[in-house]
Amino acid sequence: RVEIAAIVDASKNPVSTLSSSPLLSISDLSEKYDCPCFDSVSELLADPIGPKLDGVIVATSHASHFDVGMSLLNEGIYRRQ
Repeated sequence: RVEIAAIVDASKNPVSTLSSSPLLSISDLSEKYDCPCFDSVSELLADPIGPKLDGVIVATSHASHFDVGMSLLNEGIYRRQ
């Protein structure tokens, strides 16, 4: 079973150049998937939900993918020590 535990996006109204259809706002996604929203990965990790995460999907632009992924990997390493 897969559950969306949280959504992280600094933009309250994301846009995409890949679709002509408007994207759902972050608050609409939160309601649709019954999960909290966060403005940053650090905010997510500081929340009580952070330690409960089993995995994440990093769906960011190419330019930010590495930084987001490394912060999540470093948090995982820190928690295993």
